[in-house]
Amino acid sequence: CACLVGSEMCIRDSKEAGQLVALDNENVYVTMVKPTERDNEFVVRLRSLSAEPETVRLSFPSRRPASVGLCETEETVTQPVTDTISMHPYGMAVIKVKY
Repeated sequence: CACLVGSEMCIRDSKEAGQLVALDNENVYVTMVKPTERDNEFVVRLRSLSAEPETVRLSFPSRRPASVGLCETEETVTQPVTDTISMHPYGMAVIKVKY
């Protein structure tokens, strides 16, 4: 079960209980979190509600992930994410978080 509170996504009823990801930009929201077929791995979809390009800083309050990557298609990581993502106006980004 997942809950969305503003720009923060929490996971309940799972091994990764707690706040999965927090965002520092009020124009960017988490719209989806789903576990992958592998343990300790989640896919997170971000959406910009701004008509301007946006930059969002990601943080992981509950636990530091082993890796975070930006996905293009099929949940395949195309580039690592250090701590920020640039978003197009009204754009979407998909990241994979591995613990």
